[in-house]
Amino acid sequence: MATDARPVRPRRSPAPPASLRDELVRAPLLAVLAHRFEVAVTVVHAGAGFGKTTLITSWLRGMA
Repeated sequence: MATDARPVRPRRSPAPPASLRDELVRAPLLAVLAHRFEVAVTVVHAGAGFGKTTLITSWLRGMA
């Protein structure tokens, strides 16, 4: 019985998307995310197309 042993590659997280030319900076929401360690859980909840990924990636870029 033959097995197809594929090499296991370590998982890596993808890089956040680059900023958009016309990206809307949501300072009040970024300020809320700045206090993320003061609470046990931070949830970003909104419908499709409301900018959740844009918010999180702009927050990540601000941390770098």
